[in-house]
Amino acid sequence: NILTGYYRPFMLLFFYTTRILFGLNPFFYHTPQIILGIVNSFLVFTLFKRFIRREVAFLCSLLFLIHSINQETVAYVSNIQDILFFLFGILGLLILTRAKTSKEVVIGAAVMLAPLLSKESGILFIFITLVYVWLFKKNKIKMCMLTLISITLTYLAIRLISQGTSLFWIEPSPIRHLSLAERLLH
Repeated sequence: NILTGYYRPFMLLFFYTTRILFGLNPFFYHTPQIILGIVNSFLVFTLFKRFIRREVAFLCSLLFLIHSINQETVAYVSNIQDILFFLFGILGLLILTRAKTSKEVVIGAAVMLAPLLSKESGILFIFITLVYVWLFKKNKIKMCMLTLISITLTYLAIRLISQGTSLFWIEPSPIRHLSLAERLLH
């Protein structure tokens, strides 16, 4: 949305597609979000079982599924961007954890464009990916870094083209016009 400074095309794509196909029926907004929340929990389990015992990984993914913070993310339709950015980010990490060839590392790193197109916080998966590759796939670090830098630059170019001349625009907060006493009261 140009007016807010956010660039989240996957969220808008979800809302527009759902609206066109199903109208404003809430069932078709909530159900995919619930399903994707469950899929995310399964992906957490899949990732964790590579590093910790299966039972502990299951408990961690179960906690991820039922935790109140995650529940609010799944229950609130406007938080689809959180579900999507996590889905794509963890998919990229899963691809990287299983990557055997340089081609698979590039594919895993390339998937990291999707979290960025879902939510700006997707940049965290870029850093997580770099740490993972640095710790466990040192022989692929240069290739992965080049791919991730290319993806980040691609995202910035797409965002710059779509947003106009400004990459980041922060809406001025009305609270800044209040005195200290009025701010403390709020």
